[in-house]
Amino acid sequence: MPTLLLLLAVPGALAWPGDDAWVDLVRDGTPLVDADDGLDALDVVGRAAWSADDRWWYLRLPLAADPAPGGTWTEGAWGALLDLDADGAVEAWLGVTGTGGDVVVAVPDGDGTDLRLIGTWTVTLTIDAAQTRTVDLGEGRVALDLAVRRTVLASEAGVGASTPVRWLVATASDATLASWADLFGCADLACPAVVTTAADVVAIDADEDGLTLPVERRAGTDPLVADSDLGGLADGFEDRDHDGVIGPWETDPLDPSDDADADGDTIPDVVEKGPGGEDVHSDGDGRPDHEDSDSDGDGLSDAVEGVADPDGDGIPAYRDPDSDGDGIPDAQDGVLDPDDDGLPAFLDTDSDDDGIPDAVEGSKDFDRDGTPNHVDTDADGDGVPDAEEGTADVDCDGRPDFLDDDPLDGFCDTDLPRGDVDDAPFDGLPAPIVPASADDLPGCATTGGAPGSLGWLALSGLALVGVRRRRCR
Repeated sequence: MPTLLLLLAVPGALAWPGDDAWVDLVRDGTPLVDADDGLDALDVVGRAAWSADDRWWYLRLPLAADPAPGGTWTEGAWGALLDLDADGAVEAWLGVTGTGGDVVVAVPDGDGTDLRLIGTWTVTLTIDAAQTRTVDLGEGRVALDLAVRRTVLASEAGVGASTPVRWLVATASDATLASWADLFGCADLACPAVVTTAADVVAIDADEDGLTLPVERRAGTDPLVADSDLGGLADGFEDRDHDGVIGPWETDPLDPSDDADADGDTIPDVVEKGPGGEDVHSDGDGRPDHEDSDSDGDGLSDAVEGVADPDGDGIPAYRDPDSDGDGIPDAQDGVLDPDDDGLPAFLDTDSDDDGIPDAVEGSKDFDRDGTPNHVDTDADGDGVPDAEEGTADVDCDGRPDFLDDDPLDGFCDTDLPRGDVDDAPFDGLPAPIVPASADDLPGCATTGGAPGSLGWLALSGLALVGVRRRRCR
């Protein structure tokens, strides 16, 4: 019995490929072209294409009509059959259904089948794994684009960077794939086998050098040779941002003379030296950067930190002791990924993904649980996630709620009761100023500290109403 993985299409920023980044599906070296079969939105017309970057894989289906006019999806399914081992049998189907525009991967049980993907589907949910859009091509035609995270494509459809795949674009008349409508390049649906209609075998990154096929084409590098210039560094190490263009702190993947790497950190010497070829000593340890595998001396190797400049301060990460500019040194942030978002803490400005920037949370350990605030999803240990408490100061005691284990025990300038106590005696008092960073709060140290000050509230005569002292635990 086949299974169906449902990947919810969610909103969010996504850098869709430019017009020159799409790669036509071809057969025997010739772009596949499908004729107008009169099926409206289920009719693939023209050239289908694909693209990929470091995180996403994309498929473009040119259609005779909009599959979601006015934002409401019509009945049907649009996508591609996948032959993952070039044997003419289908191992998966990837596409969009008309039940709300959800992106699905359908995987048949057991061995691959040809076009018989009819059955009952088991649905599981994965959020933020895929996105869709439609693009007006003019003359009533629309391109349906879908994007799937490559990690999901690998885990659920078996398509890794170097997996050889034959794609067969196909639409169905309903969301269960019970009846095919249009098979790309197969006008009457009577194709003898998938292998005769599928595109030529293609891989996202056949040589596994970090550059996808569309990028290799843009850069002019060899998509089947990891080190195109045979200089000693893979193409993806020379084109560090994988955009096909030589940028700052990058070398030419077609020039072997700039590949020398004395310290073996995958950053070429010409990048680590100064503009005139002079030695640079970022950490002052006596070794020039091109001979120092940890140029900024923060305990993280240059190979790990790389040449990106995430905080935009003009200093590449391998020379920057605070690569993400959050005020917490890379040495303390470390290379772990607490929120599992693909970014290590030293490159993540919200390491625990609680919606509060690391620069605000700071690196101290308010609740003394051994986990610094910026990687602790409940920094004050009160059982309420920081994401819910936020940075407001509900009781006006000078502490943001995410660092206040009793956020309703103070008094605010309001005519209404706050919590279970009426603050009327304190109407007219100025509101406290919450520090920009929790590290600036008094009485809290990284490994503990003395009880905290009551601040301005203590000076306002709180003893008159018997409010207990706050402590920094």
